[in-house]
Amino acid sequence: MSSSFIFRPHIYDGNTITTPDVLIDNVYVADSRGKNLSVSRITNDRLTTAPEIQVLGYDTIAEAAILLIAAGAGMLMGIASNHKYINQENPQLFSKPISRQVWRFQHVADHWEYLSIQLSCGTGEMIQNGKLAEFAPIDEIIPLISSDQSSLQQGTAVLCVGLPMLKSNKPSSSYSLKLFDQEKDQVLELDYQVSQI
Repeated sequence: MSSSFIFRPHIYDGNTITTPDVLIDNVYVADSRGKNLSVSRITNDRLTTAPEIQVLGYDTIAEAAILLIAAGAGMLMGIASNHKYINQENPQLFSKPISRQVWRFQHVADHWEYLSIQLSCGTGEMIQNGKLAEFAPIDEIIPLISSDQSSLQQGTAVLCVGLPMLKSNKPSSSYSLKLFDQEKDQVLELDYQVSQI
């Protein structure tokens, strides 16, 4: 019997913050690099809100991801890292840090493409930086995952990746991600450490 990943987000909703329990059963990585959008499924035990992950070897790197979660009261949006080997694309191999801070998607849907995301390493060097318009549109991702063509099934999470790297792939012991909504003057943040074993 499979078990759900219990996600306890901090949902920023205007001037209030709510912290419901959200059960996540199905997790996907939607990759829009290259000419074709591809979707891979990973196990839900890859998700983590821990401040540190363990990796095997020294050739791993973070990758900025938009996190979409289908919850009971509507879709949530956060940020995540599709941590991976530098020269290997298998998304199943490592834990995927996800932000506890999330927004309700409905509050950013009308200006989604203007949101910007940044990924930097522990030294402050920028690794990725771009607008969400560079990712595949959500209405192209959902039909590849859900039988309901208009929305994700409750309990589903998707890590959307596809932003190009600005710098050469250099491993780091820590990473910082930020998602900016300049229209509403708000930001989501995710920081995590990497322990090499």
